Amino acid sequence: MDYSPFFSIITVTRNAQSTIENCIQSIINQDFQDFEYIVIDGLSTDLTPEISKKYSAQIDVSLSESDDGLYFAMNKGLNLARGKVIGIISADDILLPGALSRVAKKFQDNPGAEVVYGAAELSKEPNSPVFFSHQELNTRMILHPSVFVASSAYASLGNFNTKYRIAADYDLMLRFNKAGVIFQAFEGSLTRIAPGGASSKFRFKSILETYQVQKEYVSKPFLSHELKLLRVIFVTYVREAIGWFKFLKSRGN
Repeated sequence: MDYSPFFSIITVTRNAQSTIENCIQSIINQDFQDFEYIVIDGLSTDLTPEISKKYSAQIDVSLSESDDGLYFAMNKGLNLARGKVIGIISADDILLPGALSRVAKKFQDNPGAEVVYGAAELSKEPNSPVFFSHQELNTRMILHPSVFVASSAYASLGNFNTKYRIAADYDLMLRFNKAGVIFQAFEGSLTRIAPGGASSKFRFKSILETYQVQKEYVSKPFLSHELKLLRVIFVTYVREAIGWFKFLKSRGN
């Protein structure tokens, strides 16, 4: 019978030479060592593959091939995972010391839980952890780098929906929540995450996909979703325009 580790930790990367080593080290140096480590690389053209090769003895599965986006790569990792619990740590993020021990204990103390999650430190503000509760999922996403999911939840409810390019993680959590999956919050930070990401780089698409996901899972009166979408777009871009106006005005003085 094949051995199943407690955790499968998946890192998806492409051209992350400045951060991948810190990410790998944060995982392989965990005090809880009952895990397999899977690295999915999207054919990086920088030094990322060479850096990863330095840790080939600690990386259980390494795959480097082209894919059609972030969530396609994550699904590859999920399909390869053998662990009872799966965590996805991006190449720009790190797993904080002792995180796996704390998550494992949370699962062991709460046998019915299928999602355990916590706060995340921001790399630029490590002493200011950010936490969003799953009870707020109807309005915003919990911090996915600090989310650990039982493989049974993926098996019964599916992986990431790749029709979404930015908000597939939000779709996944709302799908789990609607199906009655039990979430357990962890008090404290589990990861340190880099600012930005696809939702910041492609803000308008992120807003549209968030609207689509919420419309599918969150029941609201007719036109409520559309009005909220218009409000978010208006506030987002008016605020940005005001910021640019103030900046240009200050440059002119």
